[in-house]
Amino acid sequence: MISRIAGLALLGIVGWGGEALSQAVVDVPAVRTMPSRDSLVLELLEAPSDIAFGTMAVNVWATVVRTGSVDPITEVTLVWPREDGEERIEMRPVDGALDSVREQVVATVDTYAWTQTGAHEFEVHVGGETGPTTKIGGGSVNVKTRISTPDLFLFDEGGVAHPWIGTGAGGFTPAGVLTTGPPARPLIADVNGDRLPDLVLSVGFGEVAFYYNQGAGRFDSGHSISTEGDVVATAIGDLDADDRLDLVTVSSDGALDIRLDLADEPTQRSTLTLAPELLELADLDGDGFPEIFVALLGLDTGEVHVWTRLEAETASWAPSVRLVAAGANRARIRGLARAGPAGPLWILSSSPGEATLESWGGPADTRPGSEPVLSSMVSVPGEPIALVPGRFGREGSVTCLVAVRGEATTVYELRGQELVPRLEIAGSDPAALAALDLDGDGDDDLVTGGDELRVWINLRDGDFREAGESPYLLDSPVSIVVAGNLDERGP
Repeated sequence: MISRIAGLALLGIVGWGGEALSQAVVDVPAVRTMPSRDSLVLELLEAPSDIAFGTMAVNVWATVVRTGSVDPITEVTLVWPREDGEERIEMRPVDGALDSVREQVVATVDTYAWTQTGAHEFEVHVGGETGPTTKIGGGSVNVKTRISTPDLFLFDEGGVAHPWIGTGAGGFTPAGVLTTGPPARPLIADVNGDRLPDLVLSVGFGEVAFYYNQGAGRFDSGHSISTEGDVVATAIGDLDADDRLDLVTVSSDGALDIRLDLADEPTQRSTLTLAPELLELADLDGDGFPEIFVALLGLDTGEVHVWTRLEAETASWAPSVRLVAAGANRARIRGLARAGPAGPLWILSSSPGEATLESWGGPADTRPGSEPVLSSMVSVPGEPIALVPGRFGREGSVTCLVAVRGEATTVYELRGQELVPRLEIAGSDPAALAALDLDGDGDDDLVTGGDELRVWINLRDGDFREAGESPYLLDSPVSIVVAGNLDERGP
């Protein structure tokens, strides 16, 4: 009997690809009888339908059910027939041992060296204590040429920006340099409407500079906006829902400036009560208009103030509430990040000997006198370095990574009410992190920067694996890493 089993979401692709991977559909012989008295059912078979050249590895998953009672399963093998001889890879049990009636197994296949397009056939073989192994199913992985890859902007400590264009085959190609001055927070956005992402930099010295993308990693200096104080942080987005970009800056002189439609002069200028450090836009209350979140440094604690669009005057904003976490002693706020335009807002802060992550979201109300919802708060030992949002889990939802420095640097993923270790970085001390989907499998991978640049591929629900070309040696230490498609036009 033949049944058609559709592969579910790909559970793990590691490496460098260029396009989204479709679901595998595999013809599976549902029941095969081994030479012993056991009957086996291949209940589930998951593999990617398509990968791109340069993909480091793919995971193939299977669930084998033993319906008989005599001969236990002792081995499950993934077999790749080739002209020069077959390759055999052990499929390891997920729970650690082949001792149950239903076994979920997985094999990681090194596909980095594959050089031919087209289908690569595979078979699943099962063996017992008596008799030879038996083929119980199979499928294929189709190799395609690269379509697109994300790129990087590296900023060194001397204020020089280095565009690196992704090759899609295990590396990046440097594309020149831009002398920008030390940026407070680089942003990538299509400023001039040509569908190429441009670079927005608050470079201090009372200026926000725009660099226009010329393609192939080349950027030319465009216009700049002068501010009265040195810019500490910037944020860009559509504040008034008119489908045009707006700019928010906070300056060392304690000013919060809003420039609708990227105007040269502030549309609104307001005074902050404390020294600003970070800035973020997020629609926390779901009304279609993003709020402005400002991280401030007080005498002994960090504060986050929310500025909300006034109902009667749609073109002005006013402070509404503070995000106060009960029992949290924020010595300093180290990161603000959001999960998409209407997702939660995350606050990463330091306190003596530990890093604390707060999640704000749900049915929050940011009007004056309201109480926004603190959905979770969790701490881990160490000094917080960075907060990075992205898609890191099997379910595909947006979550975040938190990098913490202790005896080594550990990267945690937020899962529900817990920070789960995903990566421990030895041999280097990263100062910058960025998330980007390097292999086109729908989840984000990780780039760390410091004295060297390292690339980590997400194994979904497992660890990160360092890419084959990593680490990259650098001429000067990297202090900021920004990811984006720098050489491709958007929709």
